[in-house]
Amino acid sequence: MNKLVSSFFGKKSKSSSSNALEQNYKTIFDYVSDALFIHDIDTGKILDVNKKMCKMYGYSKEEVLHSSAGTFCSGIAPYTQETAQDKINQAATGKQQVFEWQAKTKTGKLFWVEVRLEKVVLDGLDKIIATVRDISDRKLIEENKLYIDKAKTEFISLAAHQLRTPLGSMRWNTEILLQSAKEYNLSPEVIGLIKNNYQSNLKVIDLVNELLNVSRIDHNKVKSDVKRFSLVEVIEEIIEELSYEANLKSVVLNFRKNKDYHYLVEMDRKLIKEAIQNVIGNAVKYSFQNTEISISLNKKEKNFEIKISNVGIGIPSFDNKYIFEKFFRAKNAIKLSSKGFGLGLFIAKSFIERMDGNISYSSDEDKRTIFIVRIPAPTV
Repeated sequence: MNKLVSSFFGKKSKSSSSNALEQNYKTIFDYVSDALFIHDIDTGKILDVNKKMCKMYGYSKEEVLHSSAGTFCSGIAPYTQETAQDKINQAATGKQQVFEWQAKTKTGKLFWVEVRLEKVVLDGLDKIIATVRDISDRKLIEENKLYIDKAKTEFISLAAHQLRTPLGSMRWNTEILLQSAKEYNLSPEVIGLIKNNYQSNLKVIDLVNELLNVSRIDHNKVKSDVKRFSLVEVIEEIIEELSYEANLKSVVLNFRKNKDYHYLVEMDRKLIKEAIQNVIGNAVKYSFQNTEISISLNKKEKNFEIKISNVGIGIPSFDNKYIFEKFFRAKNAIKLSSKGFGLGLFIAKSFIERMDGNISYSSDEDKRTIFIVRIPAPTV
């Protein structure tokens, strides 16, 4: 709608004597769904507003004309007259400004708007048009989501801490049972049950650790222990740890790197290992049977680049913008397996970015998915 109005201003300036065109201008200006302000390009004073503006802010047109933008700002920094005028000045240079703003009605009620400022030609003169849209409902949804996420994270953190001690005890007791199996003449069936219990216990411990990591990330309490080590060793460890799960699906983990290069880095070994393991682990989990996962490590300019490529269920395009959010799982992933909390990629991205790296991906559903992790290489 804003493009329609601003382009119409350009047309109007060329033939402003036309009564029909003048009437069309007034119709468009007064009946668009957004509030419109026309500002003097030099002083920022308001020269004209439409009906929607008067309704949104609770003023009559006469009350608004020749006032400043500050009248309609909340006045709470940074939503002040000074900042508003600075935005207008930037728009006057021809740079379109789009931003969220806290506005104020005549009665003093505060509400959120999205503002778009543009330089236009009206009656042969340069002016600034401000298109203002009420986004109060959207902001309320965002605030509620933040509140729910915070409450969820705090609950999970508390529950995870409470579970950690009994789970550790269960693991210790189960290990003792397995070590003493021969001494107590336990049957193979009983030993099998104990092993299953042990594996389930380890999975729950892993989940608790993931939940605690999410809590640390959210509260900015992730601690780093910087050491010098080889990325090759880390990736080979991950491959060995995931080989059992991969073999169950007849998935081959193929690691390629330059044998003459050491790929040494200085960062937190535990964090980067967990991040890479989450990505490769997902590749194993969501690969088709009898396929290959290709893992390559290369030096690209100032970064080490780890590329993980697999053939599997992929990521639907409509899930792209959510894939790194905590607790999110793509619909096809849920359909394949109900197990999982959607934390792996969130943790991976958080840890990688903490070490000044980045992660990206490309994917075709039911075809190939490629994740690329870039980590800064030492300058020396």
